[in-house]
Amino acid sequence: MHPSNTQNECSLHGIIDMHIHASPDAPAHWWGTDKLSLLEQYRAEGCRGVLLIGNNWPTHNEAFLLSRLLPGILVFGGMVLNFCQGQKLNLTAVERCLSDDAGAYCRCLWLPTMDADFDLHKKGKTGIPVLDGTGKPLSSTLDLMALCRDAGIMLATGHSGPEVSLALARAAKSTHLEKFVVTQSMLSPRALTIEQAKRCLDEGAFLEHVVLALFKGEEHSLIPAHRLHARTTVENMARCMELAPERQFIGSDMNQALNPHPLAALHLFLHGLKDAGLSRDSILAVSRRVPARLLGLES
Repeated sequence: MHPSNTQNECSLHGIIDMHIHASPDAPAHWWGTDKLSLLEQYRAEGCRGVLLIGNNWPTHNEAFLLSRLLPGILVFGGMVLNFCQGQKLNLTAVERCLSDDAGAYCRCLWLPTMDADFDLHKKGKTGIPVLDGTGKPLSSTLDLMALCRDAGIMLATGHSGPEVSLALARAAKSTHLEKFVVTQSMLSPRALTIEQAKRCLDEGAFLEHVVLALFKGEEHSLIPAHRLHARTTVENMARCMELAPERQFIGSDMNQALNPHPLAALHLFLHGLKDAGLSRDSILAVSRRVPARLLGLES
C-alpha cells in the first residue's frame, strides 16, 4: 500500500517545511532557536526535511554541514539576493553558489526580501530592482531565471509586490522556468488577491503559503511591526489552495522569538486547513508532494 494511503494528513511526520529561519540570521536577536537545535526538534517529530532561508547569507553551505550532523532529515538551503550579495542582482554570486562544494544543497534562489523595492520604498529608500521603468524584467532578472531553469532549482519572488510578482510570473513562463515561486503569496502587506493568485497559477507559478500569515494583526501577534498588518485567515488560504493544490505548498516562516514554535504553528495550520474543508489529498499535496517535487526529490 502506498504510504499516502494511510498517512495522517495533519501529522508532522513526513512534512517538508519550505520556509524556515533560524539564528544566526537577520534581523539580529529576532529568532527563537538556532538552526542545529531547531532541526533536531524537526527530526524528532519525524519531519522529512526543511528549506532554510537566511536574509543575509547563503544557507546551502549550512545545509551541507547540518545534513552530515543530522542524518534522518533532509536539509536544503539557497541564497537571498539582498544587498549583502551586491547593489544589484549578483549573477556571479549565484554561479559560484551553484558550483561550490555545497552547490547540490542550493535548491532555491530568492529575489530581494528585506532589500526589495516594495519594503524599502516605504522607508524612502531604493531597493534592488528586478524590473525596469516600463515594468519589464531587467536583463539580469531574465539571466537569473535562465540560471535557475538550467540548474533545475526554484526562483522565488522574495518580497516583491503583487504586480511585480505577476510580471515575473509571465517572464518565467516565457523563459521556460518550471520552478517559479511566489513567496508568501497571501502574507500581508504583499498578499495576492484570489484573482491575482489565479493569474499567477495560470502563468505556471507555484504559490507558497506561510503559517506566519495567521500571526498578524493586533489580536494575533506580539510583534509590534506585525500588529500593523492584516491577518490572513486559514479559510482564505484553503480557498486559494483548492484552485490548484498541485501547484501550491506550505512553509512555516516562523521561529520568531515572540511567536509560537514553528512545529506547533505547523500543526495548528494543518488542522486548520482540514477544518476549513481542504481535502486530505490536497493537504498531503501542499505539505509533502509539491515540496518534494520542487526540491527535486520526486519527479
